[in-house]
Amino acid sequence: MLVGVALGRSLDMPVALLAVLKGR
Repeated sequence: MLVGVALGRSLDMPVALLAVLKGR
């Protein structure tokens, strides 16, 4: 469970950055 949350958060970072870049 904790591992899944850690992976989800680690993936959330790059995803958010890509969303910001695409927003530009």
